[in-house]
Amino acid sequence: KMANILNPIYQVMKDDLLNNQAKVIHADETTLAIFKRPLADQLRKKSYIYVYTSSFYDRQIAIYDFHESRAIDKTAKWLTDYEGVIVCDDYAGYTKLRRENPKINLQRCFAHVRRRFVDIVKALPEDKKKSSYAVKILDVIGKLFHLESLYKKQNLLPSEIKRKRNKEHPLIFKELEVLLFEYDYKPNSAIAGAIAYAKKVWPELTTYLSSGYIEITNNIAERAVRPFVINRKVFMTSGSYAGARYTTALFSIIRTARLNDVNVSEYLEYVLDNIQKKDVKDLCPYSTHILNRFKNA
Repeated sequence: KMANILNPIYQVMKDDLLNNQAKVIHADETTLAIFKRPLADQLRKKSYIYVYTSSFYDRQIAIYDFHESRAIDKTAKWLTDYEGVIVCDDYAGYTKLRRENPKINLQRCFAHVRRRFVDIVKALPEDKKKSSYAVKILDVIGKLFHLESLYKKQNLLPSEIKRKRNKEHPLIFKELEVLLFEYDYKPNSAIAGAIAYAKKVWPELTTYLSSGYIEITNNIAERAVRPFVINRKVFMTSGSYAGARYTTALFSIIRTARLNDVNVSEYLEYVLDNIQKKDVKDLCPYSTHILNRFKNA
């Protein structure tokens, strides 16, 4: 009942994220088991919670969206007319989404690329690390991450970040390109697999150079997935598809309130008292009205 009452806020939040000023959405997903499934779906083992978040430089919104399957045609219907960048992993569904909507650009997650080489280096004996190409590749990728951390520490504006990136990053990319494309690696080896992954997403690793609002990793969405995963360890399954949708709507509103440092219990009490009286936009957890009234000191 509460999810139905609050649904207008959830819908406005989705619309606000879709039309965000930075034109950047981070996307990730996790699984959810459903206890009671329709007869036609009895063989389905996994359903999915999709998480969409705003960028670091925009008002903070987190949308959790349940879908029975992983079919992008259904899961991302609300992104059909989206114009902007989606920061994501290598899930092929987003490739299909971009193909169907040319206004979408993709930024693949650099952390996913880096992680594969990190795993290789972890397994290497100390005496092999010095000559390892995985270490050399990690050193080059590390230069990009170091610069990105500096921009954050210096509190640079997105316009300044874009200018610095386009001055400092291209040379690093040339180093990385040589290591990825101009050497022969042992077929079926761990490093060959990591290289193949990097090559696969290579065309969509540099989208971030076009805007200071775009992150080079999808860590924002991955952090947003984590609270749901932690809670899932407690409730384990959702009773039904409908129950999962109620859960994600409530989770979206509560997590967005927390992201904006809003006192959740006071906020929800106020919203339930005023949902029929005030403009829904003024009741969203990131609205000026709510922040002025319920932001934690």
